[in-house]
Amino acid sequence: MLKNRRLLLAVAVFLSVIPLTWYIRDNSTGPIGDVSFMAIENIRIKEFKPEEPEIIKTIEDNKIYKSYLITYRSEGLRITGLMNVPEGKGPFPVIFLNYGHYQFKKYRTGDGTKEAADLFARNGYVAVSPDYRNYGGSDKGSELFFTGYVYDLMNLIESVKRLKYVDKDRIGLEGHSMGAAVVVKTIVIRKNIKAAAVFGSMSPDDIENYNALINWGVPLGKEIKRIFGTPENNPELYYKMSPINYFKDVSSPVIIHIGEEDKNTSPAWSITLRDALIKAGKKVEYYSYPAEGHTLEGKAWDEAMKRTLTFFDQYVKKGRPLRQISN
Repeated sequence: MLKNRRLLLAVAVFLSVIPLTWYIRDNSTGPIGDVSFMAIENIRIKEFKPEEPEIIKTIEDNKIYKSYLITYRSEGLRITGLMNVPEGKGPFPVIFLNYGHYQFKKYRTGDGTKEAADLFARNGYVAVSPDYRNYGGSDKGSELFFTGYVYDLMNLIESVKRLKYVDKDRIGLEGHSMGAAVVVKTIVIRKNIKAAAVFGSMSPDDIENYNALINWGVPLGKEIKRIFGTPENNPELYYKMSPINYFKDVSSPVIIHIGEEDKNTSPAWSITLRDALIKAGKKVEYYSYPAEGHTLEGKAWDEAMKRTLTFFDQYVKKGRPLRQISN
């Protein structure tokens, strides 16, 4: 217990915690650590000032775009990733792609994002996907209910914005499953995101995500319960972590894709996301795909990506007036 307590305190200090604080309580030992860095309000006011990404090597040069293995810094960690850069001088709009859960040892750079990144780069976007901490060639670090991945994405965005061939005012986000949860949190943190696309998203309410992880019986669920407590005995923290409670601040139009037979992330979560954004007066496109599961395939994938590219062309590349569509 003492070792775990010291570890959590070290993580809190490491992430430069700012004033709004909670203390997670163990029923027998009292406070075990400051977790204020989990709060959306606190991430909003944190300054991210990384250097521009470093190109490690060229993976591909197909005369339409170059694909690079990159590295950058995130909260003291070295994070790797993939970046596709179209031929030409730019400045180019940029899409940040965020993959879903993989087993750490099985994941390889580009898994879950390479096909979409190729499409975006061929259509004039810089396409960047972080490996996140613990994945690929990245350093190991605590993710703590995916918030570590949010920090990794935030640092990557600020890092890539330093590149002279990137248009820092034309930024879009794309994510699948866990990566979609990272995207949804990010659009309530930053107002300079022009558009966001999510596929098979986790819930925008971290209480539902907690319950799902517990029901799935995965180690992460038990770890979250041990460190954070439950939504019943620590409701303020779960409220402050959940993006659904901050949708009034979203400035990005959002396109949502979900397979109606998704057995991993409930289609109800995507409906909740859609309805909560619409209730908050936000612009939403929503598409469901009959007989498709957690990962869209074949014609469904092609159709979803065509819709997503059109969406990004409208809101990120060209900045046309917003519209609202649902099916």
